[in-house]
Amino acid sequence: MNERIVPKEGEYDPYFVRYLKLIPEDTILMDLLVKQMETVEEEFLEMDEKWLRTPYQEGKWSPKELLLHITDTERVMAYRALCIGRGDLQNLPGFDEDDYASHSHGNVLSIDYLVEDFKQTRKSILLLGHSFSEQDWQRVGSANGKNISPRAIVNILAGHFIHHMNILKERYTRHV
Repeated sequence: MNERIVPKEGEYDPYFVRYLKLIPEDTILMDLLVKQMETVEEEFLEMDEKWLRTPYQEGKWSPKELLLHITDTERVMAYRALCIGRGDLQNLPGFDEDDYASHSHGNVLSIDYLVEDFKQTRKSILLLGHSFSEQDWQRVGSANGKNISPRAIVNILAGHFIHHMNILKERYTRHV
């Protein structure tokens, strides 16, 4: 898919507009998804362990935990895209990001592992996307009781990534 695959109203919960509006208008989505894998390497691999394990504020995630949250979200959303794209239209469950994070062990995992985990998860999403027809991309299913389509999901993932990279740049002090 070499063009922007913009979801239409009704293909996503209005909550996700906060992520969708972060994607520039002229973006070729699949190119952005690939570029974001490079960004993870640039932003995380050169940082020292102190920075990687330090939240910007009490009760917030460390950069390592943030990266694992992004990966966990991608896994959940990829499963949703797979189910809906393949015609499984039962309501898929929601997930609580804080519960996932509290059980993630993100700070004890190496940054090399976390970066590779993200990249492999993202590659899997890209491969899945190549298997979808135009009809599959547009099929609307339900997750957490809300409408969602595979094309909305991949856009949300791109915007979710941008959202968290913005937080990383704005709120975390660099230690390199």
